[in-house]
Amino acid sequence: MKLYYYRDKIGNFGDDLNVWLWEKLLPGYFNDDDSAIFVGIGTLLNSLLPKTPYKIVFSSGVGYKDLPPPVDTSWNIYCVRGPLSAKKLGIDESLAVTDGAALLNTLDFPAQEKQHNITFIPHHKSHRDKWQVFCRKIGINYINPSENVDYVLSEINRSKLVLAESMHGAIVADTFRVPWIPVKLHDHILDFKWDDWCRSMGVDYKPFHLPETLNAKVKNKYAIWLKYAMISMVLRNVAAKSRPVLSSIDRLETVSAQLHDKLQQFKKDFPL
Repeated sequence: MKLYYYRDKIGNFGDDLNVWLWEKLLPGYFNDDDSAIFVGIGTLLNSLLPKTPYKIVFSSGVGYKDLPPPVDTSWNIYCVRGPLSAKKLGIDESLAVTDGAALLNTLDFPAQEKQHNITFIPHHKSHRDKWQVFCRKIGINYINPSENVDYVLSEINRSKLVLAESMHGAIVADTFRVPWIPVKLHDHILDFKWDDWCRSMGVDYKPFHLPETLNAKVKNKYAIWLKYAMISMVLRNVAAKSRPVLSSIDRLETVSAQLHDKLQQFKKDFPL
C-alpha cells in the first residue's frame, strides 16, 4: 500500500504531516506497492486522484481542480475532512469527521512554555524571506511553512496566538488549544477547504482579508520591501483587534475519538 499525498518541491509541513503522522500511527503499513493507495491528509480528492488503484480515503478533502472519478467499488472511504466534501462526493454525511491532523490530539506532546505572543504562518506559496524579516522586527514570530514538521509543531505549541493563512497552521493550533485567527492575504487561498474543515469543528470561517491596496503586485524592490513591512504592521493590528477562534474541547475530543475509531477499523480491515 502506498501513501498518497501532495509532495511540494520545497516542502510544506501540512502535506509533510502525512509521513510524520502515519509512520507513528500506522508503522509498517506503507511501501511502494501502488496497487492500493492510502489517501490521507490534504486536499487530495480531485481530478488528479488516480482512477485505477484501490483508494483508501482517510480524512482527505475535496478541492482544487475538478472532482475526482466517481465513487465506486475502487473506493473505501473511512472519513473525509468535512460536510462539504461529503456532499461533493455524494456520500453519507456521517463520513464527514474532520482533517486527520486532529489525530495529533491522540499523541503525547510535552508541555511547552509559551514564548511567542503572536505567531504568523503563511500559506506555503505566500512565504517570502523578506516578510519573515519584517514580522520579527515588530515582534511577530514567523513560521516558514516549508520547515520540518517537528519544528513547526513545536513553534505553534509555544505560541499564545496564531495568525494562520496556512489552514494546517490553524488546524494544529486548534488541536493544541492555541487560539487562532484566519487571514486571507492572497488569492490562492481556497475558501472551500477552510469552510469544509471549520464546519467539521463547529466554528465559522470569517477570515481577515488584506486590503486591496496591499495586495497589488509591485516590481520595484523598494516597493516590495515597503509592501511587506506594511503587511506585517497590518497583521499586528489584526492580532490586537480581532477575536480569536477556538473550537470547543468537546468537539475536538469527539472528532479525534472518531478518527481514532476509524483508524482502528482500518487496522482490522487491513491487518499486517
